[in-house]
Amino acid sequence: MLGLDARPASPGEPLPPDLDVVVVATHGRDEEKVLIEAARSGVPYIGLVASPKRGAVVLAGLDITEERRARIHTPAGLDIGARTPAEIALSVYAEIIALRPQVARAARPAAGSVAPQAVAENVDPVCGMTVAITPATLSLDLAAGRVYFCGPGCQHAFADDPSRYAHA
Repeated sequence: MLGLDARPASPGEPLPPDLDVVVVATHGRDEEKVLIEAARSGVPYIGLVASPKRGAVVLAGLDITEERRARIHTPAGLDIGARTPAEIALSVYAEIIALRPQVARAARPAAGSVAPQAVAENVDPVCGMTVAITPATLSLDLAAGRVYFCGPGCQHAFADDPSRYAHA
C-alpha cells in the first residue's frame, strides 16, 4: 500500500540479504536475535517498536558493538504522539521516509544482485506534489505521455479538465 515490500519474519529464519529496513514489533518475544542479525549484516534502518525504557534495556543487552547498537532506532518512529497500532505504524513509516536518503546511501547490493536503482519520480500536475512512480501509482495516458497523480482526487480533477493544468 505504501510502496514497501513488507513481509513478516518468523523467529529462527535468516533475514533475506537484500533488506534495507527491519522493524521489530514483537512485544518482547524473540527480538534480540533479529536485532543482532540485522545490525551485524548492515541493514541500513533497524527499528524496535518499544517504550523508551524497554528499548534501552533491550539495546543494553545486545551482544554487538556500540556503533551497531547506535544504528538501532528505539522507540522506532517519529515522536508524533502515536498511540494506536495504525498511528505507530505511520510514525515508523514517516521515520523511514525521513531517513530515506541515508538508507539509500547505505544500501548494499546482495552478492550476485544488481545495485538498487534510483526511484523514478514525477510531479502531479494538479497539486504539484512529487510522486514516486511505482506500478501502483495512479496515472493517465495522454498523447504527450503518461501523467502521474498523488491520489484519486487529483487524477479525477485532471481528467475532468486537463486544459486547466496546461503546464502538465
